[in-house]
Formats: sequence, C-alpha cells, structure tokens
Amino acid sequence: MESHAIDGIRMYCAVRSRALPGLTALCMLVLVCGCAVTREPEQAPPTPLTAQQHGLGITVVALRLSASGYMLDLRYRITDSPQARALLDRRKEMYLLDQASGARLMVPVTPTVGPLRQVSDHAPTDRTYFALFANPERFVRPGAKLTLVVDGQRIEGLTVE
Repeated sequence: MESHAIDGIRMYCAVRSRALPGLTALCMLVLVCGCAVTREPEQAPPTPLTAQQHGLGITVVALRLSASGYMLDLRYRITDSPQARALLDRRKEMYLLDQASGARLMVPVTPTVGPLRQVSDHAPTDRTYFALFANPERFVRPGAKLTLVVDGQRIEGLTVE
C-alpha cells in the first residue's frame, strides 16, 4: 500500500510540475521527510556509539532505513561543538561507506533545499541532528556494516537497524 501512495504522489507531482515548477521538489521533500519521521513502538534505546575518540565530537544515536529503504537516516547527538564543526559544515564531504562492497552512499543535494543534512554555524550540544543518505535500488539492507566518513575522519562499525 505504501508504494501506491508513493506512486500517487509522484504522478500528482508530475502533472502539477508543468504549472508550478517548485511543486515537484516540495512533493519529494514531503515524501522524504514524512517517511523519515514515522514513530515506532517504545523499545529500549540501542546502545549509542560514541565518536569522541575519532575527533568528531558526536554520539551516533541510530542509523535506520527510511523512505521504503531508498534512504538511510543517520541520527546523532553533538557532545562537543568545536569538534563537530566538520559535520555541520556544508562544504565538508560526508558519506557512508559499505564495508562489504566499498560502495559510497552520498547525501543527496536537491536544487531548492540543498543537501539533505543539517548544517549550522553554531550547534548546541545535547540535541539530535540528522543526515539522509541515498540508497539507490535499496542496495544496503538491515544489518549491514557501514563506515561514516566526514572530511577524512571515520567512524567504523555502524550497523543499519
């Protein structure tokens, strides 16, 4: 049923895109954000992976599939603002590396919204941030081991939930 809703949104956006050029981008943003915010039943929180030793100043909260498996949703908390600047700088390259195949999963950049990750000049600590990564053809599956690479620094051993 979920794929029928996605097909319906795509069709609606395709028809309306002739009249309003920005509507297609808006529909895709609503589609991505709406799929990434689904709530799950209360469970015991997973043990967070800390990246303090890597100099990134973050704690990875979760790495989940979203948008019917076509996106990976990385959630992290900043524990040290000065060290986390690379993560929040839009000029710094950020991607996930599949440890099994070596494939790179990049942050999509849309023409109207920009990169699908949070960026900021000053980031308060103890707040959860996100970054979305493209997963074309649902290449990465639950249980896969990934490495987060930000400006040459790496966090290895992230498992997709």
